[in-house]
Amino acid sequence: MRQPPKCSLDLYVEFLKSAQSQYSCTEIEKVFGKTISNDSPTRWLNGKNLSKDLLWQEIQPYIQPGYLSIDDTLAEKPYSNKIDSVKHQYSGKKHGISKGICLVTAIWSNADGTFLPFDFCTYDKERDDKTKNDHFLDILDLAESRNLKPLYVQMDSWYSSNDNLKAIQKKGWLFISQVKFNRLVTLDDGKSWISVENLEFTEKQVIEVSLKGFGKILVCKKISKNGDIAYWITNDLTLTDHDKFIFHSTKRWDIEEMHRSLKQLCGLEKCFLRKASAQLNHMLCSFIALARFQIQAIADGICRYTRKADIVRPALRLHLSPYLSSA
Repeated sequence: MRQPPKCSLDLYVEFLKSAQSQYSCTEIEKVFGKTISNDSPTRWLNGKNLSKDLLWQEIQPYIQPGYLSIDDTLAEKPYSNKIDSVKHQYSGKKHGISKGICLVTAIWSNADGTFLPFDFCTYDKERDDKTKNDHFLDILDLAESRNLKPLYVQMDSWYSSNDNLKAIQKKGWLFISQVKFNRLVTLDDGKSWISVENLEFTEKQVIEVSLKGFGKILVCKKISKNGDIAYWITNDLTLTDHDKFIFHSTKRWDIEEMHRSLKQLCGLEKCFLRKASAQLNHMLCSFIALARFQIQAIADGICRYTRKADIVRPALRLHLSPYLSSA
């Protein structure tokens, strides 16, 4: 009789949560010795077709009224020559071209300040003929199918096309989006068009304009402490208070925190198997690992970085105890 595989979803996810720097299948073998070989997680990752519904099952009980943010990130694979779906793509981390797998990601930020990873799609146009904007629209449809009604859908300027804005508005939802400085707006119903950077803002002013190709919006100007200028727009025509506008817009930063945590804490980039399906399974497990970190934080208030460090502190304490000074 064939023995069941020794690797499982829970074992692999908890391994990703616990490992400090090495996330390979070989490391699992080193952790367990002869109890489990590296072939077991390798076979499990290669042989499974895990559903992303597993992530939803983890987070659904903890969803509260909040924000849906969508962006993309690059899971860098700089030394990979034979991993499926790896391509030379733009890396925001390096501000240049790098090798990796691009993900279009989504996060749900509860109004109380907690966030949960919501969904991700691999950008591989040669495989499925979908653009990043197609994946953006798929994520909106997924959120709608789950009966979610975000306070605001948030994105950066790359995803602020009129088609995306109209898709959000068609669902009856509100958005807050950053836009490029040269987006055209009018103050006088299409008689003259100017770029948003040429609007004359007083301090903390929110201006109602028409966005070319879309319609009525509010726009505000944010000047950071380092002097950087950003322009934000919304279809919520009641959001005329500048400080409230900026407060809501800052929720989009949660998705950057998610990307950092996935890479630093959950080994998102640290799978070396060649098959695209194995990479997808590994990345889904990374998202589930982060979801479990966040759910624990909701329960006991201990942040994910502290939780990760707490796993190895007893071993460090035991190792260092002989060196404690008795003086």
